[in-house]
Amino acid sequence: MKISLLSTPLLFSLSTAFNPPPLPSLAPWEVTSLYVWTPPGRPGEHPLARISLSISDPNTIKLGQTPWDSAVGFGPTTATCSVRWLYVSASRGFFDPVPCGDVNTALWSVSYHPNTTSASTNFGLRFALQEAVILRNGAIEELKFEGEGWFKVGYGNSTEENMSGSCGGSGQCGWGLRADRTPVIVEQQLVSRACLVGDCQAAYNA
Repeated sequence: MKISLLSTPLLFSLSTAFNPPPLPSLAPWEVTSLYVWTPPGRPGEHPLARISLSISDPNTIKLGQTPWDSAVGFGPTTATCSVRWLYVSASRGFFDPVPCGDVNTALWSVSYHPNTTSASTNFGLRFALQEAVILRNGAIEELKFEGEGWFKVGYGNSTEENMSGSCGGSGQCGWGLRADRTPVIVEQQLVSRACLVGDCQAAYNA
């Protein structure tokens, strides 16, 4: 399944400090699981909602070799994100990026899109991936990508309706991806490529 993403322009900037070779064509990211729980509204309950998801980058990016001829670059990664936030209104999610855990070679983060209608049943998520690697001469190159995915509860044939679930008598609700709409495709964009330390251009010219 493929949905329309990146509805708002993302800042695109390439460092002018060096002229790296272009990246290969990249496959899109995939959200392979997503669940949202909202709390009951009864007195004495704690108004905390939770979202849990997994997102994968299937790509391998090669940026050269080490002096001993092993590959330099980035491999596929999968991040699990789990966030709790204060649920005081249906439209209010968390808008500051929150790190996703347990990835040794990259930094993933997630936040709600500001145009979210409902934080549990009709919402957008912004994903960011930051990767850095030490090149063959000790210089450090960094890549940053961003992408957006949209999620909506519905039971029809529209590709926009990719979640289902229910609410209990207490008012607690749970929603997750529909099996026939999984994975949700996220088209990422390169928003920054920079040399953080040393002479990255020399690593490519070597």
